[in-house]
Amino acid sequence: MVLKFLFLLLLVTMSSSSPSGSERYTRQALTFGKQGSEAIAKSPTIHIINNSGDGSDGSGDDDDGGNACNYNSYNRAADECFKCLVLSGVRRIKCYNTKGSTMRGPFNVHNPDVDVVDVSPSSSSSATFSLESDSDIAVVFGSHSPSIESLVRSRSGSYVHVGLKGGKGCLTTSVDCITTDGDGVKVKDVHVENVGGGVFRGDNHELGLEDKIVFLGDDGEEGSQKFEVVKILSRDSFEVSPEPPPTGLKVRRVKDLVRRNDEGGVEDVWRRVVEGRGGGDVVEGDVMGGMGETETIVRDVVMGGGEDESTRSDEDVEAMVGMYMGAVAGGEVLKIITGVFTTIERVMAVDFNSPPRGGKKVKTQAKEIKKVFVVGAGAIGCEVLKSISLLSSPPSVIVTDLDKIERSNLSRQMLFGDADIGGFKSEVAAKKVRESTGLDVKAMTKNIITDVGPEIWADVDVVMSCLDNREARLHCARMCAKHGKVMIDMGTLGAKGNTYVSLPGETERWDSSEDGGDDEGVPVCTVKQFPNEPEHCVMWGKEVFEEVFIRGWKEEEEMRGEEEGGGGERKRIGELYKKYGLGGGEEDLEVAFGFARELYEQYIVFPTAKLLEQYPEDHKDEDGFDFWGGKRRRPIVVGWGGEEGLGWCKGAVKCWGEVWGRVWEEGWEERVEKMYKGAGWGGKGLVGKTCSSPPNQTPNKLVFEKDDPTNGHMAFIHCASKTRCVSYGIKALSPLETRKVAGNIIPAMIATTSLVGTLGVMELAKLSLGMKPLNAFVNLAVNTYCYARPTLCERRKSRWIEGGYTEWDAVDIRAPKKGEIKVGGVIKKLKKLVGNDVEIGSISVGDVVVYVGFLNGGDEEIMKTPFWEYVTEAYRETIEEELEEGKGDGGGVEDVPDFYMDNTMDLTVVCEGEEGEIDELPVVRVERKRINEE
Repeated sequence: MVLKFLFLLLLVTMSSSSPSGSERYTRQALTFGKQGSEAIAKSPTIHIINNSGDGSDGSGDDDDGGNACNYNSYNRAADECFKCLVLSGVRRIKCYNTKGSTMRGPFNVHNPDVDVVDVSPSSSSSATFSLESDSDIAVVFGSHSPSIESLVRSRSGSYVHVGLKGGKGCLTTSVDCITTDGDGVKVKDVHVENVGGGVFRGDNHELGLEDKIVFLGDDGEEGSQKFEVVKILSRDSFEVSPEPPPTGLKVRRVKDLVRRNDEGGVEDVWRRVVEGRGGGDVVEGDVMGGMGETETIVRDVVMGGGEDESTRSDEDVEAMVGMYMGAVAGGEVLKIITGVFTTIERVMAVDFNSPPRGGKKVKTQAKEIKKVFVVGAGAIGCEVLKSISLLSSPPSVIVTDLDKIERSNLSRQMLFGDADIGGFKSEVAAKKVRESTGLDVKAMTKNIITDVGPEIWADVDVVMSCLDNREARLHCARMCAKHGKVMIDMGTLGAKGNTYVSLPGETERWDSSEDGGDDEGVPVCTVKQFPNEPEHCVMWGKEVFEEVFIRGWKEEEEMRGEEEGGGGERKRIGELYKKYGLGGGEEDLEVAFGFARELYEQYIVFPTAKLLEQYPEDHKDEDGFDFWGGKRRRPIVVGWGGEEGLGWCKGAVKCWGEVWGRVWEEGWEERVEKMYKGAGWGGKGLVGKTCSSPPNQTPNKLVFEKDDPTNGHMAFIHCASKTRCVSYGIKALSPLETRKVAGNIIPAMIATTSLVGTLGVMELAKLSLGMKPLNAFVNLAVNTYCYARPTLCERRKSRWIEGGYTEWDAVDIRAPKKGEIKVGGVIKKLKKLVGNDVEIGSISVGDVVVYVGFLNGGDEEIMKTPFWEYVTEAYRETIEEELEEGKGDGGGVEDVPDFYMDNTMDLTVVCEGEEGEIDELPVVRVERKRINEE
């Protein structure tokens, strides 16, 4: 027993000391991959050196002289780089600061997986600098240190230098190794069905000329020889050279690491850039925006050039530029460590004072910003709250978020630590910021769509959208339009990020540039019968989980009403629960096993056998071609006795226990495995032990939770999808990738989040100064840093609105003095506006058409119906239709109403003239009840 305890303790210790396998880094692993995550956990020592002078008067001189800097900006830059690296879980960080302070910033950012050493100050940072391994990385903020660079480069390490001056920033790298195929897209295997000589045909390969590939054997192992793509024949066929033996069933694209021969150090690069002789692939900050010439920035920032005082930035903007460059530096270090994505080659420069070239200018003036509404307290929300609190005169803040803190949040949500797990994000974040900086911030845990009333929208000056879903963003955009508020939207996806500024009456709204909806997704028949991608199998596995453990059990009365409307499947599962219910004894595990076996039969065995019977191997389609071929794979029946069936059983038994509130005793998995091996396959269906009497309680309806490894939800979905993959000859996803697909997890990279949050607050600071706004798009994977002025909102002509209108304008329809406005009242007021000779063709609320003129216009009963009641019923009908078509989840009206917490409703109205011409009115805003008496 003691030995067993010690063994378990050893396992726990090993898992806690291996950050790459920790739940803390789940989202990061989706960006960098398994090997990249392991490289971060085993990284060399990172040396962060704040070499910006003594800062005695707020701006000191660099050791090289002539480079005046804002010392606070360098502090912020070093702090930001430190934060990105420590949260990412690198092995060891050494901090050198000429002021002697730590680099944790006011929030004391901490990660138990990372060893941090603060080096005592010295008159020269190079005097206390020492390497701990040959591959150490040094990041210097402020004065370039040739001695440190020389030492690091002599030992095959990497050197990164960051310079700042006003609103300008410059990052220079001295990196020995880069990834040439770092496009930020996951390298996928390509299935090959037909091989003829050097020509390969199969799935859409997405390969390009000169791409390197290797062939995979049946065991998935790569071959030793690399082949080059020499000819693209079509989207699904290509030629390679030299001609390989056709032994592989799949090919894999290869990333090549290329070693670069450096000529001189960082100073030589600066001089080559300034003299126009180039410095390798110079990544300029003016891509698609005109953010200043690289040569000028390098001259001003790092070589002591002059600066026009009229372009100097406010101290808040300067601090944000410092944090921006610190985030870029942190991202570069992570790329160097992992070998994933392309590192900046030589120079990246940016000038936030210099306006982008071209395009119409937005007319702005200084705005008094007293209160900001931060929507979302996740990764971006934490960054925004942190940055707002560091402004010289920060506004008060309201923050709302429904979510609670999970361990997987800790690698990118800098305001949270281990002790905060389980708390509400908004409340913990607000408390941390108040205690650390004194910011006036109020926390709410309200749903942005259903629970935040008009009084909050009306009370704030700027809305900062830090959300991760389209529906909530749309609602924010509509509320900002309704109440005339500035909206700054921020979003990230792995190494990609963007900011978008919407100014009422001046620029396009956020929702005017989005595509109007998510893509249609995968057809139901593909998921249910003809999967060809592992993602399809995961979607099927999740659907099975929901059908069995969430929607499966219903009361008898509910099931009777569903028998003719698609409820037969649920009734069947409900009957299984009665057959294999809780008995309250030791035999419960055997009953659960019987339940799992019969599920396997109903979802794995019988449907596949029926499909193969319906479509034999030689079946032809309606055009006379082979039915099975191309992307349509012919499955096999995965029988009983293999690894897949065992995984299915364990997952189903675990979930069965949760449904009935049964906690299995230690050793239950071994017992299930023993039962599985002894069950056999009789050829007449699977037989399991049923409960001795009908269950005396109603089973629980599970709520899918992707982040709890103990509940069995993801284990069941992964095993179900893996079984499905085996059946259809598809390579299964790893547990982590399965979890990403099933849980709609967004890959995360802390440097991207930090950078985007900083850009958003920079725009907030610029608004208060009357500086011109910028939209930004960044992709750290390929070093794209794009900035552009927001597009001006279009003034549309109208036959009814004098002077035309913009998307920010609205036509107001007031309610009667008593009671609610009715459908007929809305139509009557619209007719008064457009004239009786114009028909009201349609009325929509959001994405739902609620009124069609030729169908509903002559219905007297509809005309007498209160408008709110009429729209509510239209929403209900739409939800029910989507549910029947497999598009919805059966939620109630509370899932979609922009109008429920407000006394007004925005309509899209399309009119039709006598000659059939179609015209759209501005937004029509209908008042439910009279708000203010005249």
